Amino acid sequence: MSAEPRCVVVGGTGLVGHHVLRALRAAGLPATGVARTPGPRDVGVVAGDVTAGTDALRRLLDGADVVVHAAPYVGPDPDESARVNVTGSRALVAACTATGVDRLVYVSTAAVYGAGPHRDLSVDDGLPAPRSAVSRHRWHAETLVRSAGGLVVRPHLVVGVGDRHVVPPLARFVTTLGALPESADRTRCSVIGADDLGRLVAGLARHAVASSSTWNAVPPTSVTTTALCALATRALGDELPRARLDAETVRRRALAAGFTARQHDVVFGERTYDPGDVWEAARVAPPRTTTLGDHAVRWYREHASDREPPSA
Repeated sequence: MSAEPRCVVVGGTGLVGHHVLRALRAAGLPATGVARTPGPRDVGVVAGDVTAGTDALRRLLDGADVVVHAAPYVGPDPDESARVNVTGSRALVAACTATGVDRLVYVSTAAVYGAGPHRDLSVDDGLPAPRSAVSRHRWHAETLVRSAGGLVVRPHLVVGVGDRHVVPPLARFVTTLGALPESADRTRCSVIGADDLGRLVAGLARHAVASSSTWNAVPPTSVTTTALCALATRALGDELPRARLDAETVRRRALAAGFTARQHDVVFGERTYDPGDVWEAARVAPPRTTTLGDHAVRWYREHASDREPPSA
């Protein structure tokens, strides 16, 4: 690999890819983004799609040393999930192999571990048991990437500019319930800022690490459920409920309000993961805590109408 590798970020306008692209460019590396429909402000991003097939992807990757795959499908359609997450990932891996890409980094998800609770779960101890079609397909994509010598990272909850799937639905969930369980100050979860995840993935893309490695892409410290809910409600300009009720009452409230048991468990269950040595491998200083800066808060409030039910 050359001293300044050329990087291509597939999914370069998405939640993670956007921040990876920024981090790579901040480090002075030539980096191009690939997105299905880049906008006029997406400088250095070209049109492309993982479902376009290997030949089309080969042309996009020509001359690339490093490829970051951050273009998953996370919606409800299992057929589309298979088309993007499995068939598209297979084509991208084949294109990387054909063009001689030195390193491929795939951004997966801790949802491949399945239902919790998970407490400081490590990659070595956590056997994949995905529950949803999307999680199963992303686990399949992981196996394709590792079989080609690529790297895999598994973030859990990602918050910050570009997030439409964690903070907005979480704020809606909490304010609808009007209370938190009494255990909220004790249960914890792993949360990472999108900018910190971008720095981490960019570091793994830049520096030589063992091939076929897998890490949990989380900070060394987790946050309490109360802190996470406070972060979400603050971002949307809502009030954190003061009421604390027993867990069963909160669960009944959630079901009566139309939320599913799974959505309740995702919010209030224990889900923390062990990052291992991923921050050292990426040569990036880990964040001490997960916060939202004023810029991220402004972004959330500008997109407050985008709230959706929380999912795993």
